[in-house]
Amino acid sequence: MDYKDKRYRALTQSQLSLWTGQKLNPEAPLYNMAHSFDIHGALNQESFSIAFSELLKRADALRTIFTEVDGIPYQSILSNIEYQLEVIDFTSTNEFAIKKWMKERCQINFDLTQRLFDSVLIKVNAERHIWFLNIHHLVTDATASTILYKLQAELYQNILAGTLKDVSETPSYNEYLL
Repeated sequence: MDYKDKRYRALTQSQLSLWTGQKLNPEAPLYNMAHSFDIHGALNQESFSIAFSELLKRADALRTIFTEVDGIPYQSILSNIEYQLEVIDFTSTNEFAIKKWMKERCQINFDLTQRLFDSVLIKVNAERHIWFLNIHHLVTDATASTILYKLQAELYQNILAGTLKDVSETPSYNEYLL
């Protein structure tokens, strides 16, 4: 493997530890980082979904996958990823049902060779939504999750205002790896 091959990047030491732990426990979602962001006030679901599609284009961490070449793990960033943000209506249920659903949903096992996130917009009522975002720890940490949340909020606001091109520069996960 040529380390200068731009398609593949070596794992950081931290990532290698996480990757090894996941390989040793492939059926356990040990490194899922599930977040639920409470959104109060009216929300345009279509605009939020468009903003999430834009987030996928701009946040290369969400397009990062892992492969093995001759038994050695590498990461690569897909040029694009197809994903339709799921919207679930929980308006006819209660908080307990929503929390139960999120607890079950955060237990999914990610295939490291495929997308490493799951995202759903939950409608609680007309004035409250929850953005559920579950990401494998191989491609995020608390700081990166905060950046993703802020960028999603900024994209959404800019789509509503019709100024999408004015969104701030997205930090590049690939540049960080280099």
